[in-house]
Amino acid sequence: MRYPVDNYKLEWNITAGFGFGDKTDYGSHEAVDLNDNKGGDSYLGKPLFAIADGTITSVLSQTTIPSFGNHIHLEIEGKWGTRYAHYAHCQDTFVEVGQQVKEGDKIATVGKSGTKFAHCHFALKREPTGIDAIAKTLDDLKKWEDPIAF
Repeated sequence: MRYPVDNYKLEWNITAGFGFGDKTDYGSHEAVDLNDNKGGDSYLGKPLFAIADGTITSVLSQTTIPSFGNHIHLEIEGKWGTRYAHYAHCQDTFVEVGQQVKEGDKIATVGKSGTKFAHCHFALKREPTGIDAIAKTLDDLKKWEDPIAF
């Protein structure tokens, strides 16, 4: 299994946006916001990769702000069971529903669709929660897990 971006530990951070479980105006942040260390929009278009072999279960495009914008769900399976990786705010997506991908395949690019600031909203779901689900309560948050700790 890999990170959704190259050189995560050297070139990226989760300090410029929300972290997993941070309090938000709607409840709790169910993801991490990945930002590169250069800041601003300097990383628009940088590649996002499949974290493991799996199947694309949704590819959606929303134009309103706030929303997830262009976003993808990738179903993966392993010794931990089934998980759903969610990549949101993409600039471009390169996959379609039902497509099988391999770990490391380029599936999208970092964008700012559905938001004002460039970043990748990256979540890991323990169960299917719906394509636009958010964690409105602490009980809801149990349906996700910290994708960086995973």
